[in-house]
Amino acid sequence: WGRSTSLWCLILFILGVIVRLGYLSLVGIPDSQESDAVEYVALARHLAQGQGFTFDGVTPSTYRPPLFSLLLGAWCRFLGSTRMVTMVAFEVLIQAFSASLTYLLVLLAQPRNRFALLGSVIVAANPFIVSSVDLILQEPTQMLVVTAMGIAVILWCRQPTPGSASLAGILFGVGGL
Repeated sequence: WGRSTSLWCLILFILGVIVRLGYLSLVGIPDSQESDAVEYVALARHLAQGQGFTFDGVTPSTYRPPLFSLLLGAWCRFLGSTRMVTMVAFEVLIQAFSASLTYLLVLLAQPRNRFALLGSVIVAANPFIVSSVDLILQEPTQMLVVTAMGIAVILWCRQPTPGSASLAGILFGVGGL
């Protein structure tokens, strides 16, 4: 990968952020969440506050996969806020970063830059993906991990070393979380 690849990744990330912020400026950020998101928000808030993996701050939980809530809780703790806008910012960045990783994945899978750009622009600007940015759900994080997993597998197949095999294996393990 050269300088132009890095530049395209940056441009696609910025495009993803701009599209999502534009969407959020139109629809706003909800004060509360529904469905699964309520539980992810509760888990992240309690993790950020040092109360552990719990919905109510007292009883430990094993109901939800831990990766997303752990990352979101760490993000909130790092920023010192468990407000909804902080959590939605996490979703914006994860989704936008997925566009950049999609570019790299498609570029590794085939040599044409235009196909890599097409795939990543679809992720960056797809209305079905963008319209879920205000929901605090684990799917964007799963998309990011699976895309990174695809990159690692291609790199491992191209150059089978213990390091490339380990990276692919770690990402497969993380994907299960």
